[in-house]
Amino acid sequence: LCGVFRTTNTGYDQATAFVNADELVKLYGGNRILTHEIAILLHDTDESAMVRDKLSRIAGDNSVSTWRELAPDAALLNDFMIVYYFIFIGIIMLALAFGIINTMLMAVLERTRELGMLMAIGMNRRRIFGMIMLETVFLTFVGAAAGIFCGWLITGILGKTGIYLAGWAEGFEAIGYASRVYPVVTIDFILFTALMVTATAVLSSVWPARKALKLNPAEALRTE
Repeated sequence: LCGVFRTTNTGYDQATAFVNADELVKLYGGNRILTHEIAILLHDTDESAMVRDKLSRIAGDNSVSTWRELAPDAALLNDFMIVYYFIFIGIIMLALAFGIINTMLMAVLERTRELGMLMAIGMNRRRIFGMIMLETVFLTFVGAAAGIFCGWLITGILGKTGIYLAGWAEGFEAIGYASRVYPVVTIDFILFTALMVTATAVLSSVWPARKALKLNPAEALRTE
């Protein structure tokens, strides 16, 4: 026994031992064992099944399995995290929508006299509607840009130091996940977030804009 090793997967640690290949050949006899397993890392895990089917046709008697088949517990956790991610994003977008609606309704109420004056001097309802929409989208873009920058900066720092999940360390290690995670922000995630925020802002600004269109110019001008 030369030493012990420890990975993030306790099940792997309990069932794995590293030995010298020459000693293993002597123990079991026969020719030298060259390869017993080949692992292929894909850029897109969604292509795992397709790649498995292609390799199975040329693998002969050798078996080909995807990571989901080899680690169903990890696959289940991954699916759960994806569902949780979309639920979390939905809650954030809902809170954002309520915040935008509340802010822009207050802006319309505070500018009732100004909007009435614009209508009185000839600004049509389409321009009033567009003005409210553009103001909402502009404010959202500024906030989104600041949020994305701060998130990118914090993620860059945590991506180097890692986040230690002490409370879930044993559970994660039991299924092969490290107790220290290193977050990463991709361009796809940033674009998806920006698209979701923009769509939420546009939809949320419709109600305040319609509220402004219902103003009566004469009554609005008398508003203090």
